[in-house]
Amino acid sequence: MERKTNAFRYSMGTLGGSLPFNMFTTFMAFFYVNMLNLDMRIFSLALFFYALFDAIDSPLYGYLSDRTRSRFGRRKPWLLVASVTFGVSFIAFFSPPEFLQNNGFVAYFVIMMVIVETSMSAIQVNYNALLPDLFRDKPERTKAHTLRMGWMLIATIVGVALAPIITDAIGFSTTATIFGIVSMAVWVFVVLGCRESRDYELVKHPKLIPSVIQIASGKKFWVVAAVSCFYNVAQTLMLAGIPFYIEYSLELGAASTSIMLGTVIVVAIISLGLWFTAIKRYPLVYIWRIALSILTVGFVPLYFANTMAFAIVGGVIVGIGMGGVMATNDLVVAGLLDEDKIKYGQRREGIYQSIIGFAVRLSGLFRSLAFFLVFAIFGFESGENPGANPDGASRFLLVIVPIIMMVFSVIISQFMTKTGDGENN
Repeated sequence: MERKTNAFRYSMGTLGGSLPFNMFTTFMAFFYVNMLNLDMRIFSLALFFYALFDAIDSPLYGYLSDRTRSRFGRRKPWLLVASVTFGVSFIAFFSPPEFLQNNGFVAYFVIMMVIVETSMSAIQVNYNALLPDLFRDKPERTKAHTLRMGWMLIATIVGVALAPIITDAIGFSTTATIFGIVSMAVWVFVVLGCRESRDYELVKHPKLIPSVIQIASGKKFWVVAAVSCFYNVAQTLMLAGIPFYIEYSLELGAASTSIMLGTVIVVAIISLGLWFTAIKRYPLVYIWRIALSILTVGFVPLYFANTMAFAIVGGVIVGIGMGGVMATNDLVVAGLLDEDKIKYGQRREGIYQSIIGFAVRLSGLFRSLAFFLVFAIFGFESGENPGANPDGASRFLLVIVPIIMMVFSVIISQFMTKTGDGENN
């Protein structure tokens, strides 16, 4: 009889990944553009080309992972290697050598960004693929997912909300070093505790092209992929835009950035229990749509806010919606994985997750366009030259683009029908 994986131990992987990666996605633009004066055009161009590469590497990792055969399992070897490259490159990203100038500085930024992001792609594909494999029935899966969300929010509090205060006290480099070491230690602990099922050894390797065609032939896949893509654009720009918004729109300091980010995150934490209660009582897809709609509405007060108190109102609504999407989105995907297994008789979580990841990674194209438009429309070049209207630029980045993305998400979500095993129908 196979030993079961402890859900609490498995869920800690979310801490190992989200603690550094949330800091990376939230503050990479503010750190390099506003503090180190990297030209916004170069920053947006680097994001654009990396998004194209990232969209390809995610399906590749899923394909290779599904075909991996070792005495350690399919996913664990990938997680161990990727977690080390991720931790080391994350530390290096926020610790650029002072002697680098001009092209050398740009090259360093691009190389470190690529290593961080591609390592995280490998981690996400393999870690997410473990959820439906390790926890086959709904109660166990929901428990593991709930624990993951708890760690996610803890990681977000520390890696996002408290990061401005921490970095202001000890610097970005020291903060990144601490987060990177914690991340690598957590991943070793998590991976060594995972007990992968061996039933994949009894079935044929899933073939890449037929698998992609079969998965992409389903309407539900495209709905989830599109919603996930647009939501990812909105979420990442919202988090990345808050430091600019606080500095240039509200003209406040690092402590206010922490308060604003903390409001969104703490409200999301508080709302999680209510969202999971709703999931148990009502159809998952219905709750998913409500969460997306609430998040969309939350951006409106942020655009008109001129005081911290008014901005907090928008942050509260955004936090409620974000908590709902976090509670539902992975469960919607898990239900589709169950349907895929029933329909085609193969467990190919890696390929499925990576193809969804392909769509999510393409969100980088929209993010790069948003940053470029900040320069093109408002003339925001860098911290040294923020242009004539940095207030408008920050509101555009924080509100205008995210709300457009969320409207798309809400509309597309209406085309989703109920999912399988993962839902209370």
